[in-house]
Amino acid sequence: MLELAEELSRFPGVELVEAQEAPGQPARFTTRELLAVEREAVELALTRRNVAVPVPERRPLAEALMLSGHDLSGEQRMLVHEAACRCDRVVCVVGVAGSGKTLALRALAEAYRGIDATVLLGAAPSGRAADELQTATGIESRTLHRLLLDARRDGGLPHRCVLVVDEAGMAETRVLAPLLHLVDRAEGKLLLVGDPAQLPPVGAGGLYQALCDRLDPLELTGNRRQRDPLERRALAQMREGDPEPYLARAARRGRLHVDDDPISAKERLLADWWREARRSPTRNVMLAYRCGDVDELNQAAHALMLRNRRLGDEAVTLGEREFRIGEQVLCRRNDGRQGLRNGMRGTIVDLGERGFVVRDRAGVKRHVAFAYAGEHLDYGYALTGHAAQGVTVDRAFVLFPDRGALKEWGYVACSRARLQTRLYLADRDLLERETPLREPEVAGSPERAARALQRSSAEPLALDQRRPRNDTILNFYAQQQEKLERHRERTGNELAAAQRERRRLRWWNRDRREALEAEIGDHQKMLDRADAKAEKLRRDAELQTERLAQHANTLALARDHGELAPSLRPEPPRRSPAIKLEREPPRLEL
Repeated sequence: MLELAEELSRFPGVELVEAQEAPGQPARFTTRELLAVEREAVELALTRRNVAVPVPERRPLAEALMLSGHDLSGEQRMLVHEAACRCDRVVCVVGVAGSGKTLALRALAEAYRGIDATVLLGAAPSGRAADELQTATGIESRTLHRLLLDARRDGGLPHRCVLVVDEAGMAETRVLAPLLHLVDRAEGKLLLVGDPAQLPPVGAGGLYQALCDRLDPLELTGNRRQRDPLERRALAQMREGDPEPYLARAARRGRLHVDDDPISAKERLLADWWREARRSPTRNVMLAYRCGDVDELNQAAHALMLRNRRLGDEAVTLGEREFRIGEQVLCRRNDGRQGLRNGMRGTIVDLGERGFVVRDRAGVKRHVAFAYAGEHLDYGYALTGHAAQGVTVDRAFVLFPDRGALKEWGYVACSRARLQTRLYLADRDLLERETPLREPEVAGSPERAARALQRSSAEPLALDQRRPRNDTILNFYAQQQEKLERHRERTGNELAAAQRERRRLRWWNRDRREALEAEIGDHQKMLDRADAKAEKLRRDAELQTERLAQHANTLALARDHGELAPSLRPEPPRRSPAIKLEREPPRLEL
């Protein structure tokens, strides 16, 4: 394997982005073609600021904001105004999960429709996201790949068009970068809408995140999905890389369940899901990280629906699955002729001679041919994280892994439900039981999950990975301190607002006063915790700076003597300290 890697690294066009500085640390490579694509895209976005772009007149913009009534929050109104008036070729919009991005985009689209010469276009990485963008905003939308093909066929995009790309964080660099050039040649405007904290693209990505870091993005931070304000606050902390408050809150509310093995965890999840789903399967969803777990949960859910007579008597068997009226289904491939999109969920409402009639979540009935269903139709009771992004339900039941890089996946999974999210963990993995040589894990499953939720799976641009590793490490600490400072500023503003409201209350508003006092206490605790973490980050950064200086001196001495310094020899792995949650669920050793 090492010989194969060495041979691949010598291929023409392959370039080193991060050298192997010490044994055990892998070198990282990319292609010169990708570096050129990234560099040109970033340079275009940075050099096309304050240029001539389509900007709506003040009157249509004001009318669009007035017609929105009370649907838009103050933050959304400011975003619509700024996104419309900013004279940049590329404008990035960052909205947290549940912030109402599409609602704001609908008002923005109304403002641009007042310009006769402007063509509004919409696009998204997936067909389902493109359909949802079109339904919510009225902007004609298609997938990114289809848009690129149409632009190549037509010789480019319409002159002075406004292109809105939703779920931009899931777009691969090689797909997103050509759009910047197409919009620039058309002298138009490109709005990239997404959330870098949600799931990254499957292929080479990082362009949307890099543009957000460089272009001063417009932000929507107000979560309007979860009804519980404490739930929203804990989710905001999870999004910033601090999952402990969310897990601790779930434990206190009895929504964090830890079983002895994965089978028991899935059995408990399925039983809890059925208690709610028997009344309304469409408003409840199961989520899992592994596709195998999703398949098992879907098969079990189908059996429960059949056993409890929630499905029709007549069945159609296609491959290993049987489908009946009342079945919740999920499309896995785009089919323009039938109006089907990858990720579209619906309910089978009729069986015909050649196919099903499926009613989607918007109430639209579509014909699904048996030939398509046999290959690309699955049960839709349980979903993966990618299939769930953009989904909103009342309750979510999440089978949580406790290993890997889960920062983005965990945030998406925990932010789907309006009312309640329940988490299910297995204390011991079957692989851990069957591998006697594996070092036993002292930390419990919740602590391992908390560590996994702090690790990001998103890859930065290869362009950004070419910086010296020392700069990368120190930059990580600087980013964490900046995020913590933003979180502290938001919490301070919320605390000040609650204190002002409490001062204005009359003596008879006792219930509201008690609620405000509890909220003020929570805010103060969060500020104290933020101060403690800021101090720890400062100390860690100073310690890391000292280590890097010692490392550089050791390398210099090693080069002078022509030998590897002893301090660079591999060390035995260090066990990460267990993360303690604020409160432990009963009978669990966290």
